[in-house]
Amino acid sequence: MAVTSTFRTPLSGTILVRASTGQFLQFTLTCVGPQPIFTFTSADQGTLFKNTDFGGPRTSYQWRHYDRAADPKGLDVLGLTLSFLINASYDYKVELCDATGVISTVLDATFAGAPTDIQEQDITAVAQ
Repeated sequence: MAVTSTFRTPLSGTILVRASTGQFLQFTLTCVGPQPIFTFTSADQGTLFKNTDFGGPRTSYQWRHYDRAADPKGLDVLGLTLSFLINASYDYKVELCDATGVISTVLDATFAGAPTDIQEQDITAVAQ
């Protein structure tokens, strides 16, 4: 079975993140199932983390990127790879934020699949 993707807010091109003014990307992954399996990567830096880096299984994961001075600037492709081996579906939301809150929703989608499925979702971002 192929992964079914439902986009509430589809990705629309390259995302500009003005990190120098305090903007960052906030990622939220909500999981339906007992054991989420995922990896978050950067084309420039390789694997940034995976589900096990958060400790035990959760129903929701949240992280930020471009919110630290050490985060690289310039063009990058940020990827999320989801395994459906144990989890039936994932809700994935990416928001452009600053210190005052959410500026805009970059991506909001649900992915559902069978145990043999894998889904990759890339976001191209330019951080200044």
